[in-house]
Amino acid sequence: MKKMQVYGDVLFILNVVINFIIFVLTGWITRQKYCWWRFFLASFMGGIYVLGEGFFEIAILYTGIAKVTVSALLVLIAFSYSNLGNFIFIMGVFYIVSFLLGGAVLGWTFL
Repeated sequence: MKKMQVYGDVLFILNVVINFIIFVLTGWITRQKYCWWRFFLASFMGGIYVLGEGFFEIAILYTGIAKVTVSALLVLIAFSYSNLGNFIFIMGVFYIVSFLLGGAVLGWTFL
Protein backbone atom coordinates (compact mmCIF):
# COMPACT_ATOMS: atom_id res chain seq x y z
CA MET A 1 0.00 0.00 0.00
CA LYS A 2 1.37 3.41 -0.96
CA LYS A 3 1.68 6.05 1.68
CA MET A 4 0.84 9.65 0.85
CA GLN A 5 3.60 12.19 1.38
CA VAL A 6 2.78 15.64 2.66
CA TYR A 7 5.31 18.39 2.07
CA GLY A 8 5.22 20.81 4.97
CA ASP A 9 6.54 23.78 3.02
CA VAL A 10 3.88 23.43 0.32
CA LEU A 11 1.14 22.94 2.91
CA PHE A 12 2.32 26.01 4.82
CA ILE A 13 2.71 28.30 1.80
CA LEU A 14 -0.63 27.32 0.26
CA ASN A 15 -2.38 27.86 3.56
CA VAL A 16 -0.78 31.28 4.06
CA VAL A 17 -1.79 32.37 0.55
CA ILE A 18 -5.37 31.11 0.89
CA ASN A 19 -5.76 32.66 4.36
CA PHE A 20 -4.41 35.95 3.03
CA ILE A 21 -6.95 35.91 0.19
CA ILE A 22 -9.75 35.15 2.67
CA PHE A 23 -8.69 38.06 4.89
CA VAL A 24 -8.49 40.45 1.93
CA LEU A 25 -11.96 39.42 0.72
CA THR A 26 -13.37 39.68 4.26
CA GLY A 27 -11.88 43.15 4.66
CA TRP A 28 -13.19 44.23 1.28
CA ILE A 29 -16.72 42.92 1.92
CA THR A 30 -16.96 44.36 5.45
CA ARG A 31 -15.23 47.63 4.43
CA GLN A 32 -13.07 47.47 7.53
CA LYS A 33 -9.86 49.38 7.93
CA TYR A 34 -7.06 46.91 7.58
CA CYS A 35 -3.33 46.64 7.48
CA TRP A 36 -1.49 44.28 5.11
CA TRP A 37 1.09 43.20 7.69
CA ARG A 38 -1.71 42.17 10.08
CA PHE A 39 -3.22 40.03 7.32
CA PHE A 40 0.15 38.47 6.68
CA LEU A 41 0.74 37.83 10.40
CA ALA A 42 -2.69 36.22 10.81
CA SER A 43 -2.13 34.13 7.67
CA PHE A 44 1.29 33.07 8.95
CA MET A 45 -0.20 32.02 12.30
CA GLY A 46 -2.92 30.06 10.47
CA GLY A 47 -0.20 28.29 8.49
CA ILE A 48 1.57 27.33 11.70
CA TYR A 49 -1.71 25.95 13.07
CA VAL A 50 -2.18 23.81 9.96
CA LEU A 51 1.39 22.48 10.27
CA GLY A 52 0.71 21.64 13.90
CA GLU A 53 -2.49 19.90 12.91
CA GLY A 54 -0.86 18.02 10.07
CA PHE A 55 2.38 16.85 11.62
CA PHE A 56 1.75 16.63 15.36
CA GLU A 57 -1.15 14.44 16.30
CA ILE A 58 -2.49 16.57 19.13
CA ALA A 59 -6.13 15.59 19.56
CA ILE A 60 -7.31 18.96 20.85
CA LEU A 61 -6.31 20.68 17.58
CA TYR A 62 -8.99 18.69 15.74
CA THR A 63 -11.91 19.74 17.95
CA GLY A 64 -14.52 22.25 16.86
CA ILE A 65 -13.79 24.44 19.87
CA ALA A 66 -10.11 24.68 18.93
CA LYS A 67 -10.95 25.53 15.32
CA VAL A 68 -13.42 28.28 16.31
CA THR A 69 -10.98 29.65 18.90
CA VAL A 70 -8.09 29.74 16.44
CA SER A 71 -10.21 31.37 13.74
CA ALA A 72 -11.41 34.00 16.24
CA LEU A 73 -7.80 34.71 17.23
CA LEU A 74 -6.80 35.00 13.57
CA VAL A 75 -9.63 37.46 12.91
CA LEU A 76 -8.58 39.45 15.98
CA ILE A 77 -5.00 39.57 14.70
CA ALA A 78 -6.12 40.57 11.20
CA PHE A 79 -8.75 43.19 12.08
CA SER A 80 -8.28 44.03 15.78
CA TYR A 81 -11.25 44.50 18.12
CA SER A 82 -13.56 47.48 18.25
CA ASN A 83 -16.80 46.06 19.69
CA LEU A 84 -18.59 42.72 20.01
CA GLY A 85 -21.17 43.39 17.30
CA ASN A 86 -18.53 44.33 14.76
CA PHE A 87 -16.40 41.32 15.72
CA ILE A 88 -19.35 38.93 15.27
CA PHE A 89 -20.12 40.54 11.89
CA ILE A 90 -16.52 40.13 10.72
CA MET A 91 -16.44 36.52 11.97
CA GLY A 92 -19.65 35.75 10.08
CA VAL A 93 -18.32 37.23 6.84
CA PHE A 94 -15.00 35.44 7.42
CA TYR A 95 -16.79 32.06 7.66
CA ILE A 96 -19.02 32.78 4.65
CA VAL A 97 -16.02 33.77 2.52
CA SER A 98 -14.10 30.70 3.73
CA PHE A 99 -16.93 28.31 2.85
CA LEU A 100 -17.59 29.97 -0.53
CA LEU A 101 -13.92 30.00 -1.48
CA GLY A 102 -13.47 26.40 -0.30
CA GLY A 103 -16.52 25.29 -2.28
CA ALA A 104 -15.33 27.16 -5.36
CA VAL A 105 -11.89 25.55 -5.18
CA LEU A 106 -13.41 22.10 -4.61
CA GLY A 107 -15.80 22.57 -7.53
CA TRP A 108 -13.01 23.81 -9.77
CA THR A 109 -10.86 20.74 -9.01
CA PHE A 110 -13.69 18.41 -10.10
CA LEU A 111 -14.44 20.40 -13.26
